[in-house]
Amino acid sequence: MNHQPLTFNLPEAQGPGSRDGLAAGDILRGLLRHKLLIAAIFVVVTGGTIAFAMLWPPIYKASASLIVNADGNNDDLAGPMSQSAALADIMVRGQLEQMRSRALARRVAVNLGLADDLDFNPLAKPIPRRGRTPRSAAAGSPSEEVIDRLQAHVAVARVEGSNIITVAASARDPQLAAQIANRFVIGHIELQREYALAANQRSIAVLTPQVEALRQRVIAADAQVAAYRRRNGIVGLSDGSDLATLGRLAESLSDARSGLSESAARARVAATGNVVEAIAAPGSAQLADLRRQATELSKRVTELSGFYGDGYPDLINARAQLDDVNRRIVEENRAVNNGLQAEVRIRAARAGQIGSEVAAVTARSFDQRRANVQLMDLERNAEAERALYVASLSRLRQLDGKAHLIAPSARIMARAVPPRDPSFPRAPQIIGVAAIGSLLLGLLLAYLIEFFDTRVRSAGQVARLTGLPTLGMIPKLAAADIPNNYRAPKQDPQSVWSESLRNLCFEVNRRLPPGRTGTVLVTSPLPGDGKSTIALGLGAAAAVLWQRAVVIDLDLRQPSLLEMAPAAGRAPADLIAYLEGRATIDDIIANDPIVGDLSVIGVAGIPANPAQLLASPRVAELLAELRGRFDLIVLSAPPILAVCDARQLAALADATLLVLRWGDTRADTVRNAVGAIDTPLAGVVINRVDFARHARLRYGDTIQHHAACASYYGGAARA
Repeated sequence: MNHQPLTFNLPEAQGPGSRDGLAAGDILRGLLRHKLLIAAIFVVVTGGTIAFAMLWPPIYKASASLIVNADGNNDDLAGPMSQSAALADIMVRGQLEQMRSRALARRVAVNLGLADDLDFNPLAKPIPRRGRTPRSAAAGSPSEEVIDRLQAHVAVARVEGSNIITVAASARDPQLAAQIANRFVIGHIELQREYALAANQRSIAVLTPQVEALRQRVIAADAQVAAYRRRNGIVGLSDGSDLATLGRLAESLSDARSGLSESAARARVAATGNVVEAIAAPGSAQLADLRRQATELSKRVTELSGFYGDGYPDLINARAQLDDVNRRIVEENRAVNNGLQAEVRIRAARAGQIGSEVAAVTARSFDQRRANVQLMDLERNAEAERALYVASLSRLRQLDGKAHLIAPSARIMARAVPPRDPSFPRAPQIIGVAAIGSLLLGLLLAYLIEFFDTRVRSAGQVARLTGLPTLGMIPKLAAADIPNNYRAPKQDPQSVWSESLRNLCFEVNRRLPPGRTGTVLVTSPLPGDGKSTIALGLGAAAAVLWQRAVVIDLDLRQPSLLEMAPAAGRAPADLIAYLEGRATIDDIIANDPIVGDLSVIGVAGIPANPAQLLASPRVAELLAELRGRFDLIVLSAPPILAVCDARQLAALADATLLVLRWGDTRADTVRNAVGAIDTPLAGVVINRVDFARHARLRYGDTIQHHAACASYYGGAARA
């Protein structure tokens, strides 16, 4: 008959290990399994913290603060500063570094006498703090170790986004903590003032000889100007009067030359004897009158000559008058010409004089300008020296006058007061944090242990890991109980072992085809998981339940059924003889004398080629023959991950069981085993389960009720 194996679909595993899809209840049970670990961590950590808080000397912390004037009150120390945020930030950071300097720490250590304090100098001789008095900075310098310890006890920080600097000092004495914090801010301000005064004195010392040198240079420059003036006869700088004089002289010269030209022209006209031009000449009015008289007398002479003879008295008289007038005209003309010539000479002399004055003024102006160029250069140099001297002298007087007014660029904002409560250790807070932290640590360790522990222990893990049902959980047996223990369903039917095997048999029968002989293959991922024990036990449980069962040892490489079931050794031959054709089926079947319906087919030796024998057609013939004689055939196959025999034999079975070892088989091993077999698995059997521990550690399943149901298991119950 051709039997179809029962199929169960396997969903893909989701995530690592056996922790995929953990529910809240699983996590809680996992934590409860490690409650002793959690309690131990809680007790140790919390107890240690309480002891630490009680025994550790209290540390007190006091804080003082100062605010930096970002605009800068001390010009000598900080220099000119604008109100920009960038420069203010630079100034604050600079003062922050000054407060963290070893110079300030050394000043505080000296002032408070910390070299004699055991907290800062373990080698010091103890001196009561109340007996100490503040010392000056000139006192003995403390060692570098004291400075290091002091800086370790002080935290200087800037309040974010502000110009405020805080100083937090820690000490075992609250009074000392407040003193240290206050001395840091006060010492910083004192150092700033000292630095400012020193800078002011240095500036005065540098500026004083410079001012004196500038004064001597001013005196020398003024002397050079005065000497040059004397040497060049310069009373003052040219104010433009020479230019005005030249202008006026040029205008007079032009007028003189114009008059000279006009006079010369009239003189030339007069010299030609031109009566009309002469009359037109200025100053010739008398000459013009004479010429008019001459004209009239000429007309009269002409008229008289036309009417009278030459002897006419009137004509003679008229001619005499005409001659007299002509003579006078000649004389007047000569006088006018002489006057014009004299005027020309006078005008020419005037023009020459004015020209000489213009030349003299021009020459003097040029000489004055040449002299003024060097004079102005000397005066500019003297003025520059004088301005530099005045500025330096003003600066020197300012520095000298403001020496007692110098103020630091920071002021105290809040002084430190002695704290009432220690800052460390704060017992309630530390103990509370330790308790919560230890509890969380314990829970975390417990969770990590559970998370990384991928060993299979429950049916829930198997279901999440493979999607397969767990058909049975078989209790753990002692090594001495393993031989012949498969007979427990017959000899000790009320034991936990027997009940577990009967439950497995019931689950297997539910998954076999009804109405015919079922073949079950039993295998495991690795050797030592107990597959042979499960195969024998399953066969014995079926036999007790009135089924004819036969168990076949198909692990030809490491056979074990003959050791576990000595009764099987009574058969004349073994399975290898049958597969090699040297024996019949009746020769290899051994009936158990105690469990009557149980038969065993074992292997007495190890063949040379096990794989070849298992691939023989006689295996299928053997199973076909056995199906006619038995109700259940159980095949004990080799481990899946060891050899390929189990995968080859699974095709001959109706159902395949995968045996896992409780608390030993890991999740990756299960995955590899399930993935290695080609045919679907019917389910999983968890073997060697510690029922008591399983229930105590709350791994779930029905086993957790084992203690409550113990009264149902009688006889030599083993679990």
